[in-house]
Amino acid sequence: MFTRIGPVFLGHFLMTISFGMINPVLGLYAQGFGVSVGQTGFLFAIGAGVSIVGAPLVGRAAERIRAEYICIVVFALSSVSICGTYFSDSFGELLFWRFVGGVHAAGIPTLLAALSASVPRETRGVVASWIQGLIPVGFVVGPALSGLFLNSISGQGIETAVAVAGALSCLASLVFAVAIRNALASEAPPAERKVHAWSQQPGNGTTTMLSIVVVPVIVSVTALFIYSGVFSVLYRWVSLSEGSDTAVIGFAYSFFSLCNASAQLFVFPLIHKKVESKRLALYSIGLLALGALLQVAGSGTVNLMVSIAFLTTGAGLCASACTDWILLSIGDGAKTGLFGTLGLINGVAKLLSPIALSYGIAYLSLGTLFGVVTLLASTALAVAMIHSVLRPARAV
Repeated sequence: MFTRIGPVFLGHFLMTISFGMINPVLGLYAQGFGVSVGQTGFLFAIGAGVSIVGAPLVGRAAERIRAEYICIVVFALSSVSICGTYFSDSFGELLFWRFVGGVHAAGIPTLLAALSASVPRETRGVVASWIQGLIPVGFVVGPALSGLFLNSISGQGIETAVAVAGALSCLASLVFAVAIRNALASEAPPAERKVHAWSQQPGNGTTTMLSIVVVPVIVSVTALFIYSGVFSVLYRWVSLSEGSDTAVIGFAYSFFSLCNASAQLFVFPLIHKKVESKRLALYSIGLLALGALLQVAGSGTVNLMVSIAFLTTGAGLCASACTDWILLSIGDGAKTGLFGTLGLINGVAKLLSPIALSYGIAYLSLGTLFGVVTLLASTALAVAMIHSVLRPARAV
């Protein structure tokens, strides 16, 4: 299976690295056109807005046109947007290319749904987990490469980083275009696996499917809300706990992303056959709550890193487990429209959580803030546990 879809992962990973390279230097690049620091925020806001609004549109388009063609167009536009950034002569052009680049994040749910549908049911969760898990790795490798160019090339480091990101994105699009057509050429036969009886209910519209998967969606969105919010206040969290040591802060960011990626790339594939996805979601939410409780109860660098490990590993496992839970619940087929809608829901959560936790850490003590995080995680855990009792799985 991975021989067939491995090149797709490679193209996806290379494109993620490209965006990881360009995002940290985009503000500095824009300031070369004489804009203020505040105005550069529009560059990130416009991309996020397109990804949120565009996710269901891309998903619906993939239901009417072959999914591989839609995914190829998404990757091509992503590459064009990064190359266009390098050749921009004004801030307005930068805004336009960021608008175009927002389609990449909008297309990830569609890629996840389409690629998962092309493999046996038994391995769909693993494929989805890898698609999600490669993103934080790319956002660690990309900024590291940009930092290398900034430190080693005096005066031209920013332009060089953007140029290399553009070249890498072109390579990613080429690799992806060749690989995705082969990967989605034919769907593999479904394998025997436990699925929920309620997944056999009639109706296949997006609204009907959303009602079927409402519980895993609630659980996964809660975990995503916590993860994104904590990531957005990580600098202040570490500063309040350990002081403004840049080495500790930099390590915390890398550790945060790598723990999350490891959970999705390695831990979930190892245990998903042994533990039902619903139960694994319960365990992962428990890890989230434990990580928040550790920060409430303890202090010190070791406690901080252990808390980060539990929070991010729990969030990564929860994302993979809930995606597998959803895939098993809706049965066979790509369901790109459903996953596009889920991309919209997740995008709103990722947009609101930094605002909520930023205000929280400004007006509440660190202990109180993480107490609220614990309450959120515990609520999601209770919802999933009640659902687990009321809706047991059965083999079909």
